[in-house]
Amino acid sequence: MIAVVENINKGQRSKSIYKREQSIRRKLAGMSDNAIQIAFTFYVIAIAAKLASVEANNTTDISTEIESFKEIFSIPASEKDKVEEFYRDAIHDSTAAKHYAKQLLNLFPGNKLILEELVDDLLVFADADSPMTSGKVHFLKEIILSLHFNEKYFRGVLRKHLLNIKQNPFELLDVNTDISYVELKKKYRNAVKDWHPDKFSAENIAPELAEIAREQFDLYSKAYEAIKLKRGFSQ
Repeated sequence: MIAVVENINKGQRSKSIYKREQSIRRKLAGMSDNAIQIAFTFYVIAIAAKLASVEANNTTDISTEIESFKEIFSIPASEKDKVEEFYRDAIHDSTAAKHYAKQLLNLFPGNKLILEELVDDLLVFADADSPMTSGKVHFLKEIILSLHFNEKYFRGVLRKHLLNIKQNPFELLDVNTDISYVELKKKYRNAVKDWHPDKFSAENIAPELAEIAREQFDLYSKAYEAIKLKRGFSQ
């Protein structure tokens, strides 16, 4: 049986969000598939909006975020017109995102497949319009743990999402087999610039992100050396 939405102090909520969740609570009492879909959509929007706003600034284009959300998540046609309204309200809602994650867990307590698909979509959404950051990694970790996945699972899905591990060095650096040394060097420098260990050495960097950065930097460096050897470049 699906657990009902837990009570939250109304004073801690935006009025519109509070009313929506109370409406969802009443709909869930009827246990219809439509009510479950509405609840799922509402909670996912709330989590995504908070994820996108983790390190947002005054130049952030919320409309672009919303379009990315619609593309990445499977939103019923009947709900698409409501997405923007929900999304903008959720940004200002003071409730912690893990509250919404717990409600999703209540909706699908034994359905790991749906929750795993949600995790994959959140990872895609996290760097759809801006780079993955430590703030986003910390946020995602909290959400994923709230969905009752463990830290090993979190590290695994993050690594799978971020790490480029193509075995062919030419494919990894996205270069032709007849590339010149000058062009190879440019490609290599461009590939590693966002993964240099020095960028991930600060204390506030998420350790999971720093670990992936080191591994990706090493993969690119090995690919670079392998191509130099294959092409006969001695520099």
